[in-house]
Amino acid sequence: MLRPRPQAGFTLLELVVVLLLVGVILGLAVVGITARPASNALKDEALRLHQLTQLAAESAIIYGDAIGMVVGRAEYGFLVATEAGWQPLPDEVFRPRALDDAFTLELYGEGLSDEDTALAVNTPDREEDDDDGEDKPRLQPQVLFMGTGEATPFEVVLKHADTDVQYKMTARTTGAIDLARVEPDDN
Repeated sequence: MLRPRPQAGFTLLELVVVLLLVGVILGLAVVGITARPASNALKDEALRLHQLTQLAAESAIIYGDAIGMVVGRAEYGFLVATEAGWQPLPDEVFRPRALDDAFTLELYGEGLSDEDTALAVNTPDREEDDDDGEDKPRLQPQVLFMGTGEATPFEVVLKHADTDVQYKMTARTTGAIDLARVEPDDN
């Protein structure tokens, strides 16, 4: 009597179905990962700004220096008060940062202007004379972090042109600095 042999392996149809399912799952994963590049870039830049600002405030306390922050429409940087005036911090961590064209920074606070400061924080020779003999504007921070732990109260809103999500960094006079994601419905 002939007995049927047990199958050893998968049929071609089973393999095709499994490969099709794996392809669909991978396709959805790729779409999910690449669907939010603007919001991911915004989050990364907001976290960088927040961490650098906190580090500047903590450095002011540790070293007893007055540290200032310059905020433009698409750039920011940190300064230290010296006998010669405000100078860029020499530490590479605090180097001036120019943002991509899609980003916008807005500064708000009592006595602070949210208009573009037109401060090119990436220009190292700002305070020297031009060839035509005119003085360049001196670097002046809009925000101060004092060695006592106090700070100028302010808000910085970071936006990206390709998403409605925003990040708001808020500093209080006590030196506490918070970062919050602002959804379009929260405005």
